[in-house]
Amino acid sequence: MVESTLDIVTLVIIALISYLVGLISTIIVTRYFKDRMRDEKVYSERMEEYEKRLLDIMLRLEIIELRTRNHMKSQTKENHITSHKQEERVPKVKVRDDMELKVLRILLNGAKTSREIEVEIGRSREHTARFMKRLYDEGYVVRDTSSKPYKYRITDAGKSMLIQSSAG
Repeated sequence: MVESTLDIVTLVIIALISYLVGLISTIIVTRYFKDRMRDEKVYSERMEEYEKRLLDIMLRLEIIELRTRNHMKSQTKENHITSHKQEERVPKVKVRDDMELKVLRILLNGAKTSREIEVEIGRSREHTARFMKRLYDEGYVVRDTSSKPYKYRITDAGKSMLIQSSAG
């Protein structure tokens, strides 16, 4: 009888120890995975931030490439013109008129933001903003201020300027 009681007590102690080992293991594993999940969430958020930054950098690089390409094209055209006509100097007013015509031709295809115009003409943001203000003040374009960024549209005066320039 004593042996059977001893066997039962041994079994209960073994079961209790097994239960405690299992409970402690479960707590440790749960905390470990909870920490891992938190770390993975932090890493995931960091990766998303890095992806956003990378996309921003790629966009800026594309803008720089477009500006460089446009600048190179304009320099090539200028070099070509000056090599054939070295004795002629193009007056500054003519450059402004050419730029006006270029912007007005761009706006013939529809309303554009200052940023879109900037990319197409290959000038700085400040230069484009001053230029668009001058065209606006002269009545060649109108601003749609109902949304931001403002969109510019060509006016009838701008269209007639294009017609006169192509006739002259």
